[in-house]
Amino acid sequence: MLSFEFHHIVDLYVWVDELLPRQLPAGTGGRPPVLRDSELVTLLVWNAVVLHQKTMKNLHEFARLCLDREFPRLLKYSAFVDACHRVTPLMFALLQQLLVIDAPIKYVDSTMLPVCTLKRAKSTV
Repeated sequence: MLSFEFHHIVDLYVWVDELLPRQLPAGTGGRPPVLRDSELVTLLVWNAVVLHQKTMKNLHEFARLCLDREFPRLLKYSAFVDACHRVTPLMFALLQQLLVIDAPIKYVDSTMLPVCTLKRAKSTV
């Protein structure tokens, strides 16, 4: 099993930033975005692969406490949730790029999964 170190989040960011389409500069008025779309997608993917935080609140708290150097101006929680919902289609597009149906090599996991316990397997009904 691969183990991820904290510095791998930078590698993940570079990879995500290269795959996602370029973000257009802010047009007419409004504040410029504090976090880029690739940064938000990186946080969400890092959470899914490494952190396994159950809620967006926990992810926001982790980013605020542990990633304060990387994101010194992290969004408030409500704006963070809105931004995460906004980048969900980008994450979907990223997954579509990764999950190519016509790939020449496909991997299948054949790990046995315990479905149930056999409590009455030897009894006759």
